[in-house]
Amino acid sequence: MKRGATIAITLLLGMATFQYADKASGQAGGGWTTLLDGKNMGEWDRTNETNWRMEDGAVVADKKPAKGTAHLVSKAKYKDFQIYAEFWASDDANSGIFIRCSDPKNPGAKTCYEVNIFDQRKDPTYGTGAIVYYAE
Repeated sequence: MKRGATIAITLLLGMATFQYADKASGQAGGGWTTLLDGKNMGEWDRTNETNWRMEDGAVVADKKPAKGTAHLVSKAKYKDFQIYAEFWASDDANSGIFIRCSDPKNPGAKTCYEVNIFDQRKDPTYGTGAIVYYAE
């Protein structure tokens, strides 16, 4: 995988909301990049379009693409990073945050580390918070 990281947010099924929150305690001062500020969508590439939008301070998508999955992919790459994310997802949602993607144009659990958001998974091995294929 490439040394620089591309961050991707994915929507597979259902509705996902990523809530903007105040900076975590270690994220004050220069050198930090805010990817979502609660007001604007920011700088993202989109794969397989869906209806991503900013609503009440959160990134929201509630329309499944006709085929496949939809992603927001950071335009910049990051060597060192911390992610603070709050999310709300419907019971049937299968979503996640992909990091360190080797192929940013085609994010997935085989080309990135996927921090899973999937509470209703039949096999709970890689439920919410797990890194698919790496950390249960």
